Amino acid sequence: MTNHDSPGEAAGTDERSHPLRPGWILRDITKSLRPPRLLLGLLAACLLLIGGRGWDLVTPAAAGPALTVSASEQAEQRLLASRKSG
Repeated sequence: MTNHDSPGEAAGTDERSHPLRPGWILRDITKSLRPPRLLLGLLAACLLLIGGRGWDLVTPAAAGPALTVSASEQAEQRLLASRKSG
């Protein structure tokens, strides 16, 4: 055996190797909820939001008003227009 004390480590099986151990999952979740990580995630979300808003201000809209009206609304508008003209 090498420098390892337990036979499991020598065989290459770590006690964390099983993915569904509840103790490890809960511990890892609580580690991820530390304030620096939460602030970093909030900063990343804000940067994405600001970048998207900036992109929307710089680029023209891809869909005009005619593309945002449903087919039933278009039919209703045509019916109203035909009543006004006729």
